[in-house]
Amino acid sequence: MWQITFVLFMVLFIAQTLYKRTIAQTVKVHASIPNLISYLVGVMPLSIIVGLILPHHVDWSLWTLVLLVFEGGFISLFMWLSLEAMKLLPTAYFQTVFQVSTVVIILLGWITLGETLLPLQILGAVCIFASALLAIWAPMRAHRKGNGHIEHFRKGIILSLASAIAMGIGLVAEKAALQYMDLGAYFIFGFTAQTLGLIVLAAPHITKHPLHKLPRNVVKSSIILGFVTTFLGYAYLYSLQASNNISLITALKAFALPLTAIAAHYILKERDDNKLLWVAMVLGVAGIVVTTL
Repeated sequence: MWQITFVLFMVLFIAQTLYKRTIAQTVKVHASIPNLISYLVGVMPLSIIVGLILPHHVDWSLWTLVLLVFEGGFISLFMWLSLEAMKLLPTAYFQTVFQVSTVVIILLGWITLGETLLPLQILGAVCIFASALLAIWAPMRAHRKGNGHIEHFRKGIILSLASAIAMGIGLVAEKAALQYMDLGAYFIFGFTAQTLGLIVLAAPHITKHPLHKLPRNVVKSSIILGFVTTFLGYAYLYSLQASNNISLITALKAFALPLTAIAAHYILKERDDNKLLWVAMVLGVAGIVVTTL
């Protein structure tokens, strides 16, 4: 049964990525605003309902609050930075560079959580890092040869790397926070922390773009993104729990990278037929798979 749910997760992941790329290119407001609407209308209501249905115990302490602040702050920062990056970079480039988040998670897990850094994890991290470097170098090489040009490429790369680092820190804080609460409590308090982070990021821009005066297409797109994000998260968590094998799920999830690139090629017409980019994606997938062995 979990295999069916995981296939649903992969489909939703690809759909979410392509949809975020479309929103990033068409919505003319600060990137934190669509994310905030998606959380207020889609993610938060469903998460609170599910959290209340599940057991929701928390061992409250100052450290628990600190972890929730870090988790909510950095994941909300990732959502803003990634949407900004996707305005500037084609989907395949962004997704390949973003795999650096896996390296960040491995290193921070080793430094802060005392998790053992195995030789295969080191090898996998090297492959992922090499993948990101190739993805950065590929369009620069193509531009020098006169075969293509991506406007604001450097800014897009910096935003992609920043979003990967933010996500890595956020997920490590999330994992640490889950030591002090069960899954139901995380649905309530973890997603609330992320929503509060988005409110802080969006606050300076809401005065310029009040939520009740936003164009209908912005609100509609944000709400759809919220529901897709919510069901994506539930499909992933169910697959993880039902399979009881995080290494297997992480390895299988790696194949979303080339599948997303193929989908972007045909659906968004992003014709990034660069051999170096595909080598980078293969390296990225191999790196993620190796780290889970």
